[in-house]
Amino acid sequence: MLAFTSCKKDEDKEEDPTTTTDDVKMDEFSMSPSGLYSVPVGTQFVIHTKATGNAENNLVSIKYTWKTTTNGVVTIDDEIITLSGTSFENYDTVIVNEHGTKYEVSCILIGAKGNAVSSSTLSCISNTVEKDQPFLGNQVDTKAKFWSAKRKASYFLVDVKGDAAMQADMDFAYCTRTTGNKLIAPNSQDATEIYADQWSVAAEKITTWTVRNNTGFIKVNSKIDANTFNNDALSTDSLINVLRVSVGEPSNPSNIVVDGDIIMYRTIRGTITNPVYFYGLIYAASPTGAVVSGAATAGDVQLIVRYQREN
Repeated sequence: MLAFTSCKKDEDKEEDPTTTTDDVKMDEFSMSPSGLYSVPVGTQFVIHTKATGNAENNLVSIKYTWKTTTNGVVTIDDEIITLSGTSFENYDTVIVNEHGTKYEVSCILIGAKGNAVSSSTLSCISNTVEKDQPFLGNQVDTKAKFWSAKRKASYFLVDVKGDAAMQADMDFAYCTRTTGNKLIAPNSQDATEIYADQWSVAAEKITTWTVRNNTGFIKVNSKIDANTFNNDALSTDSLINVLRVSVGEPSNPSNIVVDGDIIMYRTIRGTITNPVYFYGLIYAASPTGAVVSGAATAGDVQLIVRYQREN
C-alpha cells in the first residue's frame, strides 16, 4: 500500500514587509525651541536636519526653502546643498530680528535614484502681541499716572523727574478735565496745565522734564472691535498698518475716552532729524473721575495695551 500525505499551506501567515533598498529617509527635521508661535525679537532657533540613504541610493542634494513674510510681503529664498554618501546632518541657526515677521522653512531630500522626500514646514512668528493691563490714575489719584510701553510699567511724576532717559520712555498719561476723561501726551496742553500749573510740588512738575514725548491718539472703534483687539493670534503690526490706512495717523495730543474705546497711539522717539515712530493700541475700560466743577476728582482707568515691542 502506498500512503500519500500532504501539508496544507498556511495561507494565514503574514510575511514581513520588505523595505526597498533604494529609499532615502528624512530622519529628523525639527526646530528648537519648538512649539512657539509668537516669540520675542532676538530669539535664536536651531533647525536640525538629519537624513540617511544606503549603498544603492546615496544622498544627492537637499533643498531648503526659506519663506519670510513681513507686512504681507513675501520673500522666498532657496538654498541647495550638494550631498554625497549615505548620511547628512546639519544644524542651522535663525535669529528673529524683526517684529511682526513670520519665518517658515521646508526642505526636500533627493537620492541618487531620484527619490524625493519632502519635510513638513517649520515656522515661527516674531513677537507680534505685547499686551499689558495697567491701571492709571488721574492727577489727584494715588495710582501711577504715566505708562511706558518700552518699560512695560507705569510711573508717577516723582519717579521720572530727574531722569531724562525715563522721561523719553513715557508714552501717555490719564487725566480728568472738564471736557471728560482723557489720555494725554506728556507734551500736551492738558499735561502742562495739570502737572505744571496745578501740581503743588514744584520739583515734580512736568515742565522740569528734559524730554516730553509727542504722542498722538486716534479712535479706531469704527474699524476694530473688542474681539479683534483681544485676538492674540493677530499681529499687532498688521492691525496697526491696516488702521493707519483706513483711519489715518494718530495726531491728537489728547483723546477723550469712554468705556470700551479702542485707540491707536503713536509716540515719536529718537531725534528730530531721525525720528522713530512707535505705535500701539489701547482698550480703555471704565474710566472714572471726570471734573464737574473745576476741581479734579479721584478716578482711574483700566487699560489693555497692545504695542509693538522695540528691539
